[in-house]
Amino acid sequence: MSHIRKQSAQFSRIEELVSELEKSGHTKSRLWYSGALTNGGPDKRFPVAVISADCRVIAQKRPDGTWVALYGYDDPVCYEGPEPNAFNLDEYWLQILTWQLLLPHQAGK
Repeated sequence: MSHIRKQSAQFSRIEELVSELEKSGHTKSRLWYSGALTNGGPDKRFPVAVISADCRVIAQKRPDGTWVALYGYDDPVCYEGPEPNAFNLDEYWLQILTWQLLLPHQAGK
């Protein structure tokens, strides 16, 4: 039986997005994110894209601050190969949630 890919889905908060990604077979320890460019480099306080263990961008932050999981975000994950050159979501999860509370006007970057 073939895998039926999930359509893209929109979420108002990163917590909702990550919950859906976990239900789809991803774990925070095997998810990475790219930060908004600030002062010439990625800023770990402001996630703008979520990357799976096999280096696929599976979610992006929209200009209005909402998140969209891209079509096929639930595709089976291959854990072989190098890790993405990005921040590990599990490692920074509590900080991300804290930064959202402390810097709500900037979290929509």
